[in-house]
Amino acid sequence: MPRSSASADLRASAPHRRHQSHPAPPQLAARESLNFFFSLPLSLSLSFSRFCSWSRFRFRFRFPPSLVLVAPPLRVILAVNRDCLRPPGWGWLSHNARMFWQTTRFRIDLTRPRVMGIVNLTPDSFADGGRHGSVSAAMRHCERLAQEGADILDLGAESTRPGSQPVPLADERARLMPVLREALSLGLPVSVDTYKAEVMREALDLGADIVNDVWALRQSGAQDAVAAHPGCGVCLMHMHGEPTSMQAAPMGGEAVPQVLAFLREASEALVARGVARERIAWDPGVGFGKTPQQNFSLLARQGELLAAGYPLLVGWSRKSSLGQVTGLPVEQRQLPSVVAAVLAAERGARLLRVHDVAETVTGLRVWAAATHPAEAAQARQ
Repeated sequence: MPRSSASADLRASAPHRRHQSHPAPPQLAARESLNFFFSLPLSLSLSFSRFCSWSRFRFRFRFPPSLVLVAPPLRVILAVNRDCLRPPGWGWLSHNARMFWQTTRFRIDLTRPRVMGIVNLTPDSFADGGRHGSVSAAMRHCERLAQEGADILDLGAESTRPGSQPVPLADERARLMPVLREALSLGLPVSVDTYKAEVMREALDLGADIVNDVWALRQSGAQDAVAAHPGCGVCLMHMHGEPTSMQAAPMGGEAVPQVLAFLREASEALVARGVARERIAWDPGVGFGKTPQQNFSLLARQGELLAAGYPLLVGWSRKSSLGQVTGLPVEQRQLPSVVAAVLAAERGARLLRVHDVAETVTGLRVWAAATHPAEAAQARQ
């Protein structure tokens, strides 16, 4: 899609309308059969790629490198489909899900997945800490993400990676506000990744479109800051524990019902304060106090979260669970990150928070060409 038409495309023209072509999820028996026939060839392919690697070592056979490189993305797909015993969404939004997200300046059309580009302004983020520390470097990154096809920019000035320590208010403000002032001129929705009420209020006063809070507005004054604003969007995320220790003691039991109950309660509290449901999105919190198995269950069973009627924002980009199933270090997780993003879109997520915007946009175009050919053809024109 040409960049010049992106802003207009973010405004939905028909609120609350349903997508008439959305089929109901298949029944359990049919789904299990499909999972079997889908997983079997992938398992065979994965076994073959492992054989290729072993054979090159044992017999000095030389296979094309592409045969071995397919293993990491296949492992991501298999990790999801092993747990796919309940409706995953099958590429469509739930009949109850909204087709837009209301934010301060934009009514974001969610009839197709939207890519949220990550802009880390921190020296210690797990994937790209320290690369965008100055205002000029951060703005070059914002402009590059916009050119690559980002629909939303997400600015964060405090790392919430596992083991991270809280950042003083003054430091977060000093990192964030100068970049936010500049980024608001790019013509894209701008999200602020913060849990501090003071930062929220100042960012919203400057014109920020979205508050993206890993604490789901549980910190003092955060709910007041959002409720007092007439139209900002807000993303509520599930986190078990706190960043300093969440992965040392992950949550127990099944993740999906616990995440669903938590996010439903947080949303109801916000709606009771007068915040319209159309302003709220959910993030299941991949990697925030959860085991790899729990994270992949959230992806496989996204349909259960979508049934509540809130759009899903998911962040799989370069997460440690992808490293667990592929064996790749963080700097080499681009390919499995794109696979996970496309799988999330296939299962109904409409907001994808990523580091690698261009690659994710390309992956989504391939998926769209197979699942929504008319829309994909129109977008290419």
